[in-house]
Amino acid sequence: MITTILAGCNPLKIVDVNHPEFKPESFHFSDYGTKESYAEALPMIFPVGMHRTDAENRMLNAGAKKIHKEYKKDGNKRVYFMWRGMFPALQCCQNFSIAFDENNRVYQVFVGPVKLHKNQPDWKGKSE
Repeated sequence: MITTILAGCNPLKIVDVNHPEFKPESFHFSDYGTKESYAEALPMIFPVGMHRTDAENRMLNAGAKKIHKEYKKDGNKRVYFMWRGMFPALQCCQNFSIAFDENNRVYQVFVGPVKLHKNQPDWKGKSE
């Protein structure tokens, strides 16, 4: 049993987003375990300006499930995702969302309601 669990882990995988050999495309939610670690990693993995298709594919390839899309009154397009963790039956989950601008580029990333791109101003785009 323990062998099976450990076989899925790659001890050589670089998960430190500040490491020069870190590969954002290999990101998986199981690489990180706390809101704090997500808050540090996700802005680097989903940078401002990344195209929506790439961001959504990266999120889904990382193990998240798309929940729904909502158009906010402030005009940004926000897509919501959820990741259930290693033990879905325990109802351990974390909600994430990505806001896209009118050009379908990442504008902001959220863990729950917390904005992760700290220096990014609030969205002032056109209403839809």
